[in-house]
Amino acid sequence: TKWQLQKEARRLVGGRLKTCCANSYQKNGSGQVYYSQATNRTFWHGLITCGQVWLCPVCSVKISSRRLQEIKIALDDEQTQWMMMTFTVQHHKGDRLETLIDDLNASIRKLYQSRVWKNIKKEYGLIGGISGFEIRYSEKSGWHPHRHVIFAFERNKEINAKIASDIRLQAQGV
Repeated sequence: TKWQLQKEARRLVGGRLKTCCANSYQKNGSGQVYYSQATNRTFWHGLITCGQVWLCPVCSVKISSRRLQEIKIALDDEQTQWMMMTFTVQHHKGDRLETLIDDLNASIRKLYQSRVWKNIKKEYGLIGGISGFEIRYSEKSGWHPHRHVIFAFERNKEINAKIASDIRLQAQGV
């Protein structure tokens, strides 16, 4: 269960996870049990949480659920159109994961700081984006970190294959 995973994560990393969720620590001693008719579930309110979305299975569920709702609202906005792209770096078996992640992040940062990117934002009405980071591993190719980004554009701008090509060319140039 998520509680068993949290216990193991707490054992491995300690730190802020020691004061999370399953412990009796409360904000100002005000922890209370609530019942939600909408979900037919009970839950604690007022407990201290660590907020470690990547380390704590308990906080991860809460934070991911909240983020999912925010994304659904954004995707339903009729004033916005969306396009997904995936960014990655060349990788080979034996490459260090830390190095690949650093290279990927540096490339994306360089792309977003470039003059061409600023022009793309202006020309195509880029509003922003939602990104997710993923790491895969295979025996054949080793580590494969990549970032998925869903870009949001103004609805009145024509988005087509040209923008994807412009972004891809710029990304390859960094």
